Amino acid sequence: MGRDARYPPPAPPRALMTDRRADDDAPLASEVLAAAAVEAVDPLAREVARATAAAALFGRAPAVRVGRYQVRERIGAGGMGAVWTADDDELGRTVALKLATTASDATRARALREGRALAALSHPNVVPIYDVVDSPLGVFLVMEWVRGETLRAFAARTADPRAIVRAYRQAADGLAAAHAAGLVHRDFKPDNAVVGGDGRVRVLDFGLAVAGDDDRTAAGTPRYMAPEQRTGQATPAVDQYALCASLREALGRRAPRWLAPILERGTADEPAARYPSMAALAAALGRDPRSIWRRRGVVAALAATGVAGVLIGRDQVADPAARCDGGAALVATAWTERRAEILARLGGLAGDYPAQVAPRLVARLDELATAWTVAHRDACRAHARGELAAAAFDRRGACLSEVRTSLATTARLLAAVEAPGLPDLVTAVAALPTVARCGDDAALASPVAPPALTQRAAVAAVDALLAEAAVLRDAAVIDGARALADQAVTAAAATGYPPAIARAHLGRGRIDLAALADARGAPDFAIAIAQALTAGDDRLAVEAFARHAFAIATGRDPAAVDGLSLIEPLAARLGPTAAATRALLYGNLGAIALARDDRPAARARFAQAAPEVDRVTGPEAVELAFVRYGALVSSDDAAAIADGGAALIAELTQRLGAEHPETLRYQTYVATLAATDDELRRLLEPACRALATLHPQLTGLIAECSAEAALVALIVGDRAAAGTWAGLHARATAGTKRKLSTSRAAALAALARGDAAAARAALEPGDAWLRQQGEVSSWLRIYAYELALLRALAARASDDPVALVRALAVAGGHLSQLANSDPATILARRRANLAALAP
Repeated sequence: MGRDARYPPPAPPRALMTDRRADDDAPLASEVLAAAAVEAVDPLAREVARATAAAALFGRAPAVRVGRYQVRERIGAGGMGAVWTADDDELGRTVALKLATTASDATRARALREGRALAALSHPNVVPIYDVVDSPLGVFLVMEWVRGETLRAFAARTADPRAIVRAYRQAADGLAAAHAAGLVHRDFKPDNAVVGGDGRVRVLDFGLAVAGDDDRTAAGTPRYMAPEQRTGQATPAVDQYALCASLREALGRRAPRWLAPILERGTADEPAARYPSMAALAAALGRDPRSIWRRRGVVAALAATGVAGVLIGRDQVADPAARCDGGAALVATAWTERRAEILARLGGLAGDYPAQVAPRLVARLDELATAWTVAHRDACRAHARGELAAAAFDRRGACLSEVRTSLATTARLLAAVEAPGLPDLVTAVAALPTVARCGDDAALASPVAPPALTQRAAVAAVDALLAEAAVLRDAAVIDGARALADQAVTAAAATGYPPAIARAHLGRGRIDLAALADARGAPDFAIAIAQALTAGDDRLAVEAFARHAFAIATGRDPAAVDGLSLIEPLAARLGPTAAATRALLYGNLGAIALARDDRPAARARFAQAAPEVDRVTGPEAVELAFVRYGALVSSDDAAAIADGGAALIAELTQRLGAEHPETLRYQTYVATLAATDDELRRLLEPACRALATLHPQLTGLIAECSAEAALVALIVGDRAAAGTWAGLHARATAGTKRKLSTSRAAALAALARGDAAAARAALEPGDAWLRQQGEVSSWLRIYAYELALLRALAARASDDPVALVRALAVAGGHLSQLANSDPATILARRRANLAALAP
């Protein structure tokens, strides 16, 4: 929320607007005290006035705080409370504080409900809530402070009615996200949405928001209220009515004729006569005929992206070249116009990693924008010359639309990126769809029937949501991605078009799988499989099956591969353009076999996937790195492991950069497959050191690699190096309460300084915890082996051969149990370590 962006600010006391001291103006203190009396209804205003009075009288003012937030100035008063700006000292940002009136317990409880409602929402078109503070002064909601203007002010100064419609469509998207979360705003109006300086609309002031099944007494602003709301009914349809009533008021006589039936339907007296959902209304608002590309008399989906806006039919522009050279202007809104801002943002980030990666990142996006412009021009000219059929032209345009949406989303994220989030954005850029595939008509061709003419715009809207959500997913902005995917699922269901429904559920499932949500996306993948098979989209069915199998196999569910006998023949017949899909299927089947400790089956599946991965040259190659690594883990050939590991790291370096955490992560993984301690140290130590230097926030990964480095240093007798790595490990695990982690960290540190007794004592809690587990899984057995090995090292350091033999026997027992899950190279190196320690 921002000044002049929400409510008309009250006239502030003079002391809030001046730097004068008390001796500059004698009556000043009395003025301030009078202001305090006027503000008595707002306890925070009273505290600020008192502090200001103290400043006037004594020359200094104590800071007024709500929790950790230092209050600055009042910027307005909403339906449920006053709004203030405040400084968040911990995160170094300005926020908005909203105070709910605390006259009764009911209003206090209502403010808490508002906080919970807003906290459940995460969407680009909803003002996010950061925190809820329950203080003696009241319940405060801590929100984003948006600099901008209300929708009412925006409409009053905007001459173009289409721009006003676009703004209201964004508001509709935000309300649709609220509805998907089970919330109804109940008081939407032009003053309850802000147009930020970035052009993005945010819906705010959910002070009257309720859960969808709450039918409490009517509330809201009368002239925007639906008839049923006056009797206390609060369904999503009331927000639809309010938005359409607000838009009609904003446009007045400027409303275009095509919009009239939409507004008429949205403000129908009967809720059942309105649109089936807010998402459906948002899609309808996007169907401006002036922005829609007409080809064969139909509404084409590409209009929403601007791709077809410069590809109008021959009869409108005589010169095809002039008609087809608008691509640069279109891509400018997605990338070029924000390039300087992004360069400045990246240049201001602290740390070594941003400085190393920024030039390469911007160059990659420059290349994508240039390629997009060329592909746009070439497709347009080929069609104008009659060389490209209308259907192929449509498919190329839809593909370019997806790329442009992805580019614009990436630019938006980069403009606000913080240093810890930059590696994820580099991953997202590497995963961006390529422009080259948009010129591959064979790859774009599909046996799936296109949507009906009446469905095309709505289906295009679904695909645009999914393209944006995919970028957010790859950038690890999971909440935002999930909100967009929820919208896509709702909008896809409204189209009734099975391929769109399948794509939406696949997209949402991938987000849940990436976030390791409880079900790992399995329910969505199951729906995607059924809808894709219904539509005849074999490629999507195979991909959904591969991801579904992996999702449910994480729980060792034997049903993970049910239906494989049907899906595998579909994968085989897809043809050469589906190499990535087949690689994903075979690779996930290999991963499932590894999870079940069936290394021969895993080896066969990864071998089946290998030639498919070799054919993949696009952005899917980063995700498919796990296939190459799985082939190494399932192999017993030391030379093949060494060569394959080097090839994997080289490919990730080429695609992500040598300093990217994903490259470094795989380098640590490959290092642990080494056949000798020297080779392990050669590969592991520089990668672990780079992680600690460039990505200190990745404490889990740093903890594992530093523990391995400290352990091998102890084994070879390099106590100095062991001390260095044990220190890094201790810092990375500080604060953890896991018994295995704390035991290992303390034992490593003790052995590095030569204190065998302290090491033995440190190992006791970890050993006790393992004994309580009963049957030990293969991943826990690795920890058990390491603790036994540390106990052997402690026995050697204290010259206790009896304890040493006993500890080596325990370690050897664990090692024999790992024979079905670990490569022969690891087993041989570990056996050599045990042999070297034997008395």
